[in-house]
Amino acid sequence: MNLPGIIGERLFNIFDKDKDNYVKEEEFIETVCLLFDPSFDKKLTLVFELFDFDRDGFVTKEDISIVLSHAPIDDIVIFVIKLSLD
Repeated sequence: MNLPGIIGERLFNIFDKDKDNYVKEEEFIETVCLLFDPSFDKKLTLVFELFDFDRDGFVTKEDISIVLSHAPIDDIVIFVIKLSLD
């Protein structure tokens, strides 16, 4: 799946836990482990962080509009389904 710029940026921001514009090894490992964690709740948290565009702890209509306007809906649906099946 090709990620449009804004989705790639959001994923980078999720990986970059300390917000220093670098993904250190421990940040990378921690975030990748979330992708493979059997807990659906942890995966849902990751998806929440992807959609919480302004990082205010809430997913607003504007957050969803920003993210969805930059990604084909089919790719997002496939991404969420894959997370739920893992």
